[in-house]
Amino acid sequence: MDFGAWIQGDLQLGTEHGLESGDAVCFYNGALAWSFLGPAVLGGKSGQGHGHAHEFADLPAGLTSLILEFTGRTAIRGADQGLATQELLFGISHNVSAAWELRAAYQIPLGQPEEFDDSFILGLIYHF
Repeated sequence: MDFGAWIQGDLQLGTEHGLESGDAVCFYNGALAWSFLGPAVLGGKSGQGHGHAHEFADLPAGLTSLILEFTGRTAIRGADQGLATQELLFGISHNVSAAWELRAAYQIPLGQPEEFDDSFILGLIYHF
């Protein structure tokens, strides 16, 4: 695998429908990530062969991604029809080792901030 810098984008659009209520919501997401091989912050080493078949099992320590994500939902049918909420997320993901990934993000509500608070998100992920 080549782990030079690259940019990745993702777009999603869909609906959710309540089977009993008949309510419907349209959701939409967009994300942009810039990934690069930086220094291994915690000194982890890229493991070789965990015995996994998928291609992402052995991502090297130091693989870092800067992430910008927009998420929204709009009620299109039901009691909340027309109500829309959106949020913006700024994040970073860093592979500490081939199996462990550390993520941090700051999430900001857009449109109706009185209903949602901004938040910090921290996660530690084990890839198996």
